[in-house]
Amino acid sequence: MSKGSMSFTFSEKDFQNLQRMLGDISEVDKRQAIINSLKRGTMNMVRGGKRNLASRNKVTQKKKKGGHLHKSFRTTSSKKKVVAYAGFARSGGNVGNHAHLVDRGTVKRWALTRNGKPLKKPAYRGHVSKNAPNKGSMFWTDAVMSQGPKAMENLKNTIYKELVKITSRKS
Repeated sequence: MSKGSMSFTFSEKDFQNLQRMLGDISEVDKRQAIINSLKRGTMNMVRGGKRNLASRNKVTQKKKKGGHLHKSFRTTSSKKKVVAYAGFARSGGNVGNHAHLVDRGTVKRWALTRNGKPLKKPAYRGHVSKNAPNKGSMFWTDAVMSQGPKAMENLKNTIYKELVKITSRKS
């Protein structure tokens, strides 16, 4: 799935209930309710990604939390737009700069130069594969595909809960 390609639908009855609830709430409260719901929805994908990573990359029971990649999962939301992202930290303490390599895999790589000078014999730099050539563990790609619909359903339910909480607080 490409970035921003997820969508979800409301039934006619749900949509009318949502419109009625939104009519009574200020813009600030609406925005906060939707942003909180988006954050919770993206957490489903992160949980699925962590579960896939642990199961597919043989993380042992002693070492449940498998290194920097496992710790680099992040969710964030924008302050200016109503949008949330799930992915990996690429800077800071626990970085996941190599997440795309583990997820999608690489071909066998050979270094032909070192410090700008040609090598007499190419140096092997490794590859990431799982079962098929140039196919990684697909832990994140599969998590987005499997957890996406669940995240959207969770988003819908959380929006309702947030709106009910706000309306009960207002009255």
